[in-house]
Amino acid sequence: MTKEKFVSIINEIQHYQDTLNGANNTLKAIGINLDMDNTFIPLAVELLAEIIEDEATWIEWWLWEAPKEDKYVYLDNKSKINVNTPENLYDFLESEKKSKRK
Repeated sequence: MTKEKFVSIINEIQHYQDTLNGANNTLKAIGINLDMDNTFIPLAVELLAEIIEDEATWIEWWLWEAPKEDKYVYLDNKSKINVNTPENLYDFLESEKKSKRK
């Protein structure tokens, strides 16, 4: 998968999730509690992880657990890798994939 395609997919997932969260919040504000759940996002992330060979679930971490700012991965050798952007995340995942193949 190209970096451009990966970044586009990550950006679309974030946009879709933000839109869904906004709709849920708006409905709750007017007293409607539909709490629209979305199985599409986890399935899309699972598929993306499989394609990119993200066995350590870094994509899930990046989307849902990592802080909004200052996203860093700390490796065993004490390296600190900046993954603040989808582009940086892609580069990190590609380097991890290459290091496992050696």
